[in-house]
Amino acid sequence: MWSGGAPSETFIPTRYKQVKQKLNKACYNPEIHTDAELHGSTEIYRCQTPWETVEENEYYVADIEHFKLSFSHSFSAPTIGKFGVSTDFQGVFAACPNNHPADVVTECQRAKVPLTNAAIAPEDEAGLKTTHEMGIPTLTGTDDGLDEISLGDLLRVTPVAQSCSLHGSVLDAKLPKDFGHSEETLRDVGGMLLLDVDYSNVGTNRPGIPFLPETAQLKPITYLYRPYFIPSTSNTRSQLIQASDHAEERIIDVWYGLTVKMQFNGQLVVFDWSALLTALTSGLVLLTSATTLVTYLAIYVMPNKEKYNQLIFQTSEDFSNYKMMKSKNGGGNADDWEKRGSTFASGAILEKCAEDPDRMTNEDIVKYLVMAEMRLNRMDGMDTRMVYDGVEPKYAKDGIGHLIAKMEEEFYKANGVAKPDTHMK
Repeated sequence: MWSGGAPSETFIPTRYKQVKQKLNKACYNPEIHTDAELHGSTEIYRCQTPWETVEENEYYVADIEHFKLSFSHSFSAPTIGKFGVSTDFQGVFAACPNNHPADVVTECQRAKVPLTNAAIAPEDEAGLKTTHEMGIPTLTGTDDGLDEISLGDLLRVTPVAQSCSLHGSVLDAKLPKDFGHSEETLRDVGGMLLLDVDYSNVGTNRPGIPFLPETAQLKPITYLYRPYFIPSTSNTRSQLIQASDHAEERIIDVWYGLTVKMQFNGQLVVFDWSALLTALTSGLVLLTSATTLVTYLAIYVMPNKEKYNQLIFQTSEDFSNYKMMKSKNGGGNADDWEKRGSTFASGAILEKCAEDPDRMTNEDIVKYLVMAEMRLNRMDGMDTRMVYDGVEPKYAKDGIGHLIAKMEEEFYKANGVAKPDTHMK
C-alpha cells in the first residue's frame, strides 16, 4: 500500500512491472562524446531514445483481495456548532446499482457497520440487512473505533459489481466497455475507487421544532459509506531506481493498482427560530405580493373585470341611513326599535301584506321583485348591470334604477331620515 500524499487517499498495488534499461551510447550525450567524435556525424542526433530496454519482468501481488482497509474520519460544521468523530455515530454501508442513486434508502442495499451502536432514526433502520446477507462478512469494527472491510468485499458492493452480478473476484472480471477498459481486468490495469462518506441528520417531515413529537424532531447524525468507481483507462504509479545521474543502467518500476479515495459530503441542520421566522416572513411577503398583483390585474386590467369585481366584493349598504333611522325610530326607547318588523323597503312591503295578501298590488310586486333582483346580484354578480351600487351612475338613470332609488327614498323619509343616502359600497 502506498500513501499518495493527498488527504484520505491510498494506492493499493495489484500488478508490478520491472523494466531494466541501459544507456544507449549511440545517442548524443555531452558527458561521453567529444567534439572529435561528433565531427561530420548526424546519426548520433537522430536516435529515438537515450535508454534501451534490456529486460522486463511482471509480478502480481498475491491475495490482495484479503487486504484489510481501516477507516476513521470526523466532521466539523462550525456554522451550526456541530462536530464529532466517527466513533460517536452510527455507521451504515450502502451497495447501490449505479454511481448516483436518487434515493439511497429505496434503491440501495444497506447494512449497519458492526460495533457502531449510536442512535439511528427508525425510518433509516427499516430495511437494513446484515453484512452476511449483503455478502460482505468482513465488514466490522475494531475495539479502537476503526471501521474495517477487506478489499474484495469492498469491490463486491460497488455499482459495477452490482449491475454486472459479479459475485466472485471483481479484480479478475472482464469489465464492461463503458467502465473505461473493455475486456481488461482491474488487476491488470488498475482503477480509481471513490468511497463517499456522507454525514447527515436530515429527514422528511422532521422540522425539529421544539415541543413536537419525537418523530418530528431532527434525526440523529449518522454516516453512510457508498463506494463506486470512476471510469478510467488505467491507474499506475512509477518509480525510477538509478544509482546516480551518471549511471549507465537503471530500473523503472511500474505499479498497477487501485486508488481508494474518501470524499466527504452530507447535510447537517439545526433548528433555529430566527431562520424559521425569516422563512415564514419571506414566504408571507411573496404570497401577499403575488395575491395583490393577481387581484389588481383582475380588478383593473383583465377583460372580465366587471364580473370579477362583483364576485370578489360583497356590495353592501352605507351604514349612515341605517344609523339615522335607528336613532329616529328608537327615540330613546330601545323597545320601540326592537319591536320593528323590518328595517328596509322590501321588508316593509312584505310586512304590509303579511296579514292580508290581497293588499299587495301589482306595483308592490314589481317593486319587491326589482329590489330582490338587485340584492341577489350584489351577492352573486349574475347580472352586473342590475347591481346599482352607485359606482356607475348611468345604471341608475334607467327605469329600474330610478324605481329602486325612489323606493329607498320613500322608505327612509317615512322613517324619519330627512336626507337619505342611497349610495352603496
